[in-house]
Formats: sequence, structure tokens, C-alpha cells
Amino acid sequence: MISLDGHQDPIQAQARVKTRKIQVARLFPTVTLNRNSIGQINGEFELKGSGNSVRSMLASADGKVGLVVARGEISQMMMETAGIHLWEMLQLKVTGDKLVKLRCGVADFAVKQGVPQANVLVFDTEVTTLFGTGSIDLGHEKLDLTLRQKTKNISPLALRSPIHIRGSFARPEFRVDKARMSTRALGAIALGMLNPILALPPLIDTGPGSDSDCRQLVRDARAMPR
Repeated sequence: MISLDGHQDPIQAQARVKTRKIQVARLFPTVTLNRNSIGQINGEFELKGSGNSVRSMLASADGKVGLVVARGEISQMMMETAGIHLWEMLQLKVTGDKLVKLRCGVADFAVKQGVPQANVLVFDTEVTTLFGTGSIDLGHEKLDLTLRQKTKNISPLALRSPIHIRGSFARPEFRVDKARMSTRALGAIALGMLNPILALPPLIDTGPGSDSDCRQLVRDARAMPR
């Protein structure tokens, strides 16, 4: 339901939108690792803004955005790549990609003056959980998000570090925290010079990350004005 009030200049806009059963793979058809993914997105948006174009309305918008993904499967290679688990990535290169259970994904954003700020951003699978923080600038169409990983299994060779998502909507940039990654790698090299066996511990991702409370996360995301 979208209403536009043209009695004032600029136009006063209000939108209440519900999305149901959007196919995850179809959202990103050009991403190779995502083509085998299965899952649906449900969402609710409630935004108020003003402006004489859609862009200006979004740039001034206040409100909430909630998205929920549940009961699906996703590429294991995608999740191992997100965790920078080198050993598992090598194995999947040899054996081929697999699908792993997607427990839930929840995004809950509070929107203020066109900037959605993440209250909850969690993507939970049976092998890795991603926790996100940051914001999105609708006015300038910029991303400023950081993802942190928690693996649920021991990985013998990992360079886990935060992943920063920056850039524009049209050209997002994914960058790992090179300082954190370098620290892990240098620690392994230094210990390896003393004893080759000691080079492994800094590269082991010990896990285990616990399963997220999906029900509570879903309730939080859906706690929006009706």
C-alpha cells in the first residue's frame, strides 16, 4: 500500500509493503556461487518520506525494514569462502560444491533520514553463522556493512577475518580485514620457524559457533507497526 499526498511540496509519501516467497537465487542470477541456492525471502517495509522523486523520498525516509529467510539450502562453497576456510574450499574444489542447510536469515533495520541501521543482521547455516553490523545510505546509494563469521566446525586452515562491504549499490566491494588476516598468517610463520607443527594453531578455526535463536530473531524482525 503506497500513498502519495501532493497537497504539499515536496510530496509526502508513505509505503507499507509485504513481500512473500521471493526466490533467493533469482535476486543474484549473475553470482556463480549462488546459482544452486534454494530459499525464499519474506519481508515487511514501513517507510515515510518526502520528495518529488523516488530517490528523494527514500533519502528522507524514516521507518523500519524487516527481512526473513528460512527453510532453505545454500552453497557450501559460498559459506566456506565467507569464512575464508582454505582447507574446506580446496576440498570442495576437488569434490564439487554441495548444498548445506540454511537455518535462517534475519535482517532488521531501523531507518532514519534515509539511512537503514542494522539492529539485527544474521545469516545462520549448519556450517557457519554470519553476523552483520553497519548501515546503508539510500540517498547516496552506498553500503557500509561488516560481516563477522563464527564457524560451527573445526577448520584446520583458515584465515578468518571480518569482511567489509563498501561501495555503491551498482558496484559493491567486498574486502577482508587484511590487518587481521596478516596477523594470523604472520603468527603461523613465526611459530613455524620454531617448529613446523606450531605453524598450524594460529590457522585453525576452533569453532564451534552455536546455532542462532532463529525464532527470537524472526520475532524481532517482524515486530513492526501494523
